[in-house]
Amino acid sequence: MKQFSPFDKNKFIGYVSKVTPELTKIHFPNSKLLKKFYYDGDVLHSGIVRSYVVIEGEGYGFLGKVISIELPEKERMFLSEASFQNTDLHPVGTIEIQLSFKIFEKLKAQKGLDQYPPVGAKVYACSLDFLKNFLEDFGKEDDEIDDLIEIASLPQDESTNIKISANSLFSRHCAIVGTTGGGKSYTVAKTIEELLKKKKIIKMVLIDSTGEFSELDQINSFYFGKNGSIYLDYINLTESDLFALFRPSGQTQVPVLQKAIKSLKLARALESKKDTGVSFYKDGFIIKTGNKKEQFNLKYNENLEIIESENANFDIQKLPTQILNECIYEDGGTYNSKDPSVWGGESPGQKEYAASLIMRISAKINNSDFSYAFGLSDTTRINKSSLEAIFCEFHGNTTGKLLKIDLSYIGFEENLREILGNCIGRFFLQHSQKQDSKFKIQPVLLFLDEAHKVFRVEKIKDEYSNEFKLDAFERIAKECRKFGLFLCLSTQRPRDIPQGVLSQMGAFIAHRLINSSDRESIENASPEGSKYLLSFLPSLGKGEAILMGVDFPMPINIKVGKVLDSNRPNSDTPKLFKN
Repeated sequence: MKQFSPFDKNKFIGYVSKVTPELTKIHFPNSKLLKKFYYDGDVLHSGIVRSYVVIEGEGYGFLGKVISIELPEKERMFLSEASFQNTDLHPVGTIEIQLSFKIFEKLKAQKGLDQYPPVGAKVYACSLDFLKNFLEDFGKEDDEIDDLIEIASLPQDESTNIKISANSLFSRHCAIVGTTGGGKSYTVAKTIEELLKKKKIIKMVLIDSTGEFSELDQINSFYFGKNGSIYLDYINLTESDLFALFRPSGQTQVPVLQKAIKSLKLARALESKKDTGVSFYKDGFIIKTGNKKEQFNLKYNENLEIIESENANFDIQKLPTQILNECIYEDGGTYNSKDPSVWGGESPGQKEYAASLIMRISAKINNSDFSYAFGLSDTTRINKSSLEAIFCEFHGNTTGKLLKIDLSYIGFEENLREILGNCIGRFFLQHSQKQDSKFKIQPVLLFLDEAHKVFRVEKIKDEYSNEFKLDAFERIAKECRKFGLFLCLSTQRPRDIPQGVLSQMGAFIAHRLINSSDRESIENASPEGSKYLLSFLPSLGKGEAILMGVDFPMPINIKVGKVLDSNRPNSDTPKLFKN
């Protein structure tokens, strides 16, 4: 960093008049100090909102950003052009302090504010050269390897590139937000482009909800849907995923569905062990009627670990029939003479209660969209590759850096897009937490574009008002940093993202946000010290953003750099009239 004093009398503009933990007030001795002036080749102008100032404290210096400038109320009554020319006015500026630095040591931003400037401290205009000192290697710790990526520049000087620490940007998860047309997809593309340039192999997975990134690194691109080449094996689904998929009613259908799933898991376990010579097993089904419970319970306990595992390791095609097999009286015999050791016959009442569930499951299994998404049919499983096989090959090789998963051909009927997205998230969650996981050795950076389309509902409700929570990405945000799985989500509707996810984001790249609810969501989740800066969000230009995070010395306005034409996202809006 350049070593020179920012406290030059030729840059003096005023004095600190009021100090609070949130804001600092500055008194300008006369109105001429607000005007643009030139000194030593610098163009200085501290009378403009969003400009920077430097405050001289006792042993510490402070870098602040101008939030507002106003005249004292008593002087507003005498406003005239002559009063400004004769320096009869005494403006007051409001400053948000961004960082502090020690005056008598090597110039370095201090994290956090444990001191504040005293009243009467001198304030100076901040030159661009001095500001650059804090933007070189932005967020990089002294002992870190070269992890810098060059994705942006200063809006007021696009020749000043900002090198951002990838560790600071992603190691606590990152959110890229902005209204349509603000540049968030462009930022995702630029970030991936810069990471692909690094010599170190960084494993990235991009979940593309809309197909905007179809041109980006087509080598490892895979599509879900009818014409796609990939499916998520339903075996990787959990019981909660199956409940969200099939929506059983709580009182009557949930118990019978749980029993059927466990029975089919037991049937598969018996088949794998070639232990099918028991009375209650027949052609891949568990037949309980008329059979003794003791033998079933013995085999159940022998295979307890398989049956109680999260994964849906059973033949899903047999599920409707197995549910019928579970609709029986628990005790054998007649109503007047029951044998508790033997299962009874068919229960018409239970069959009636389960009829709608069986119809829903049969419809989903035979629905082509659900079949293509989860490999529910043998045809899909033969003609397409599983996500697990594709990802394991990608994560294990030493060449590929980006795996792109396209969901644009998956519809939204019956919340299929949300369920599939949540199941994909759970797939990466489970892989990162396995005992033999390689994620700590080779971390994975998971990009989720248009996250609001996956998080469109946090919970799914059925006709019985039962709720099935979709929480895979919330768990990734809360649990997976220590396992080597990092999340970077992009959305134009932060208000639709569960607060439990946003609150775990350690870094934000916030483009223009017009909706007040969206801005409030970001304000509630962003680091302290950025609240007033976020008031500029509605007025940001295209490509401009506010970068802030707990590992950065201060929030900063940036202008995202240009992306190669071959990597540009296909997100332009068609024009009604054009040449």
